[in-house]
Amino acid sequence: MGHFIMKFTCAFVVVTASLASIGFASAQSPDYPSTGIVYNTIEAASLTHYCKLTSDKFSMDCEFTQTSVRRKLNADDAIKKLADAKAEFISKPMQMSQKECAEYETLSMILQGKKAAPDPQGMSKMSEREKADVLAISSQMVSFCRAPNIDSWMKIVSTGIEKDKRTCLVSSYTFKQKFRRSDTNAWIVISQADGPCGVVQLSRFEPDKTKYSTFWNYFSRKAVTNPNAEAGLISCNMLDEREYKYQWQQRNPDLNCEYVEFSPI
Repeated sequence: MGHFIMKFTCAFVVVTASLASIGFASAQSPDYPSTGIVYNTIEAASLTHYCKLTSDKFSMDCEFTQTSVRRKLNADDAIKKLADAKAEFISKPMQMSQKECAEYETLSMILQGKKAAPDPQGMSKMSEREKADVLAISSQMVSFCRAPNIDSWMKIVSTGIEKDKRTCLVSSYTFKQKFRRSDTNAWIVISQADGPCGVVQLSRFEPDKTKYSTFWNYFSRKAVTNPNAEAGLISCNMLDEREYKYQWQQRNPDLNCEYVEFSPI
């Protein structure tokens, strides 16, 4: 009986979430994508859009807010970071002062409960995971102070890298685009070549008719018309020209994040 109730509850939650998603998306007009949210089919990102028709009814102005979540450090970057840290230590070995070593010794004892914390209230705000991670780093710092060699240093670096691999960055930004209706009832962005790379926006909204209503998917893409130029420190031929589909069906990707940091980009 309990198993049946659990299955029924799970099914109810899934159906309710689906209906909520459809309900929000159904605010869309069959003629144009008024207000809604679409989800990137490749990355953990979403776009919220607010669009208004202009006086001629054949063009519209849209405001977007993109929110994205990504891992702070992927496996390939982690390997490179380890190699760089090892090479740096070999060329210039790291050293810790007596004061720094004493501070890490004290911190380690506090986290192990062997010494009273100078700020009990601040310590109580730390989660058990945070305490465990800080204890691991501080204990390794103490070990390095006692034996300042490359092996003990790389253990410190590895612990920091593992934490970064379990950390996700959250960022958002807003932008505006103007669209014109095409003969196929899609909405194509109006764009001109911009900047030293001559970037042209090729994004569009396309209708997706279902038995419930007409929903809208968004396709994001740009083209570089001057690939041999440079934009600051970036070569124009390195800019991403792939197409990304944002679908109206909700996606909830699991990135297995233990920590979240907010990023400006």
